[in-house]
Amino acid sequence: MLRKALAIKDNLSRRGVVLLNNLCVLCGVEEESIYHMIFNCKIAWLIWGMCYNWLGVSMTNHYDAKSYFMHNKFPFLNVTSNKILIAIIGEIWKHRNGCIFKNDRVDHVEVFTIAQMKVWSWLLAKEHVINFSYSDWCLEPLGCMSYIRKR
Repeated sequence: MLRKALAIKDNLSRRGVVLLNNLCVLCGVEEESIYHMIFNCKIAWLIWGMCYNWLGVSMTNHYDAKSYFMHNKFPFLNVTSNKILIAIIGEIWKHRNGCIFKNDRVDHVEVFTIAQMKVWSWLLAKEHVINFSYSDWCLEPLGCMSYIRKR
């Protein structure tokens, strides 16, 4: 993604691939570019908004992925925040592909929920002794991350 090498419509078009249209699959309004799909699309904004509300932090928009990652690492959260960013981006990409190849419907709540569950399962597998449930994770993520940091 940071190298702008994904098979996004603007990249495919530059490579000479003939497309029916160049519109974002998620919003259907703007040209699909990596930055648009992950950060600027109205559907992506809904997903990021849910994530940021869940974590209780403010949201900042940037013009490229590198700036976004540099400014949106949450140092007070620890490495778990990077897992959250990776999960959200991965699920947006996966959802976009599902819309293209499986004719899935666009569902920002599903994308966020799957990313939330994915990070919890990563933590469960890696930390081995976490003693908080998935519902605790969903309701009090900062408390759960604080527990992980103290260990």
